[in-house]
Amino acid sequence: MTTGDGGLTITAREDWAERMFLFRDKGWTRKPGWGARTYACLAPNYRMTELQGAVGLAQIKKVRGVVEKRMELGNRLTELIADVAGLTPAPVTQGSEHSYWSYPLHVDGWPTDGFATALKREGIAVGLGYIGLPIFLCMEALASKKTFGNSTHPFDGCHGGRTIEYTEGMCPRTEQLLQQMINIGFNENFTVKDIEDISGAIRKVAELLEKE
Repeated sequence: MTTGDGGLTITAREDWAERMFLFRDKGWTRKPGWGARTYACLAPNYRMTELQGAVGLAQIKKVRGVVEKRMELGNRLTELIADVAGLTPAPVTQGSEHSYWSYPLHVDGWPTDGFATALKREGIAVGLGYIGLPIFLCMEALASKKTFGNSTHPFDGCHGGRTIEYTEGMCPRTEQLLQQMINIGFNENFTVKDIEDISGAIRKVAELLEKE
């Protein structure tokens, strides 16, 4: 759940809650220990401002309704295109729910960029892929091993550690799937008619677009 710049997460597990709590302040337990500051783990510094906290408190009151509406609409879209061979929406893990932050669709049989372009011409807000390349290839800090200044630690195997290389082809299935994926813009303010229009556009493109 976003709060503008930052966000909130929840869990019913006490051990996870404790770890997440430590992430707000560099892992500092604020308990007597090894010194004036005792850090239980290496952790970020996810402190929020009072303004972000106020936004988060307001969001808590409506977040379930937002998610339920998105689930209703997303599940309906899946039903409407379920019989289109070659299109696979994101699977929902058994016992879980899909909040449909966006609507991802795996395209098999058509050129993915052509499918996305055709949907845009039908007035559907859609993006090609999610990110162009996996994070380990498109993030300079990982691909070029740049960390602090001129340092390449810990990727360079210093102090007896293993040398880490991020290269194309190390996750071939991930790289392939990113090239076969489109993302349809989605929000809880869509109407049932909007979902029917989106599904109609998808079916039209699937029927008329030339296959690979």
